[in-house]
Amino acid sequence: MTPNAVVAVDLQNLTLKVASANGKSSAVYNVTLLTETVVNGKSAKLEDIKVGMTANVTATDGNNASRIEAKGGLPPVKPTPKKKK
Repeated sequence: MTPNAVVAVDLQNLTLKVASANGKSSAVYNVTLLTETVVNGKSAKLEDIKVGMTANVTATDGNNASRIEAKGGLPPVKPTPKKKK
């Protein structure tokens, strides 16, 4: 299965929007109390999923996600070196 790109995370409406790997289609999934959420191999919450991550979503009941497995994230921020005087 090819992972999809996360294009929107709506914490207010508890939805996750993903675009297909080829970018030609997208889908919106409802996240419920029963949705198992995993980010980078660890148990997580919807707010831990960020736009730009890749995600595989399993939806056994229409658009209600039963499992979301997301990977990726922003690269770590490197400290800015101090300028010498």
